[in-house]
Amino acid sequence: MPNIDSDNVGNHSVTAVLVTYNPDINILTAVIDSLKTQVESIIVIDNNSKVAGDIARVCARVECSLLPANMGLGKAHNLGIEYARSQGSDYVLLLDQDSLPEPNMVEQMLKVVEQLNTTSQPFCAIGSRYRNQHDELSDFVKIDWFRFARTTCTEQSYVKADFLISSGSLIRVSAVDEIGMMDESLFIDHVDTEWFMRAKSLGYPAYGCCRAIMRHHLGEKTTRIWLARWRNVPFHHAFRYYYVFRNSFLLYRRRYMPFKWMLADWVRLGQIFIFFGLFAANRLKNLQMIAKGLVDGIKGKSGRNDALIVPAPPQ
Repeated sequence: MPNIDSDNVGNHSVTAVLVTYNPDINILTAVIDSLKTQVESIIVIDNNSKVAGDIARVCARVECSLLPANMGLGKAHNLGIEYARSQGSDYVLLLDQDSLPEPNMVEQMLKVVEQLNTTSQPFCAIGSRYRNQHDELSDFVKIDWFRFARTTCTEQSYVKADFLISSGSLIRVSAVDEIGMMDESLFIDHVDTEWFMRAKSLGYPAYGCCRAIMRHHLGEKTTRIWLARWRNVPFHHAFRYYYVFRNSFLLYRRRYMPFKWMLADWVRLGQIFIFFGLFAANRLKNLQMIAKGLVDGIKGKSGRNDALIVPAPPQ
């Protein structure tokens, strides 16, 4: 059992769900070691990794579900949520394979749960902050006109967030019963955005815990550029831009997606097109994926695109 101060965080059980795809086994082991003292149960959902021996060693330490194919992020999260239900857990903590929680991350999030429970405020999830490879600490996101703005933590223990990234999200299992499961048809990108916007439309907002921190990298690599201020721009494999553009256009059709989000997303897509489609080293491949995503998004095509080659992360 985890060493958590029950006077501060109440009697809440947590299942951690780690989604993997050809993980760095040393980092994954460190993530599991960090979680073992923070949560009641851990499950690894593996999207058909090619490093079978490494995954077998992980499965000797925690529960594992080895999928027969890469079935996407939404499917993996849903399987993890179902496992949490089977364990009788109150909360499910979603994590990427390289998201390393600090020792008290879950405790800090559960303290926010207790604070919200005393006010009877409904909520769907509590999010954590993350430190990137430049040791910079993230803020939470709010939707402003034509942009995604930052909600900065000051002295308060939590802030309201319009949506969270899935990794580091502590999701209330009982809220999932009302909101529904993750949308598996999106496969990878916008799975979290769609779920949090759906939750908010049903009266279940998300909150960010200012004192819950993890180590996390966005994208395969990041580059610092000056655009009104210094920004860390994440780079992805070209196939990801297919899903980014396709899924954005799929979500534009859904009535619960706020108009302000669509305006801010149009601007974001424009920035991606300019930076990665016109100036990046692999711009031709990126443009090809962007064009395919636009066409399929307009056509309403969803699910995994089997014509795309999904490369394994470098080891």
